[in-house]
Amino acid sequence: MAIVGDCVVREFQPPVALDRRGHNVRVIANPPPASREGGQGSPVLRSNFMKALSNPPVPFSFDVASPHPVLLVDDDDDAILLIQLLLKRANVTSPINIATDGEQAIRYFQSRLDNPSELLPLIVFLDLKLPRKDGFEVLKWIRSQPRLNTLPVVIMSSSNRPLDMENARALGADFYCEKYPALEDLVALFEGKTFFPPLPTLDFG
Repeated sequence: MAIVGDCVVREFQPPVALDRRGHNVRVIANPPPASREGGQGSPVLRSNFMKALSNPPVPFSFDVASPHPVLLVDDDDDAILLIQLLLKRANVTSPINIATDGEQAIRYFQSRLDNPSELLPLIVFLDLKLPRKDGFEVLKWIRSQPRLNTLPVVIMSSSNRPLDMENARALGADFYCEKYPALEDLVALFEGKTFFPPLPTLDFG
């Protein structure tokens, strides 16, 4: 483990098991084939579909071996370990930087904007419920910076409220997923196959 500014850079170490809010989530080295419908052959780690919030003219393209880091903003240690595991299994070898509150995330970005020699993130996974500044405040700040205007942002949340999704889209997020993203969604995302279902427009009339 190393410290870069206020953020933590961790070398990935696969956990044996993770406990999320009292529910055991066991990591299996060679799980059976994935199935979203459940039952026989279901993956151990499941989530709802990732939802596309933006419609870029050109699909996102990622170099999974890029020296540009992946930034993970979350204050939950179990979530951090699980996302690291999923990224590893999605063959992402870029460094993973971690910020554990909203103010730390903003300082991380500001440091890189002030120092051209520091690489900006390849993509950001941003939790909504953060100490000090929440994910919406961090997202709004990111989109206020010209150099970060096109940075891909994936919102992660335990909430499936349509209003939260709509607010995330209005502030410039690109994807939204309930914790936690499915492995197949991450693989598709980093391969540029952003075929995720769009978020329907809300009618407040």
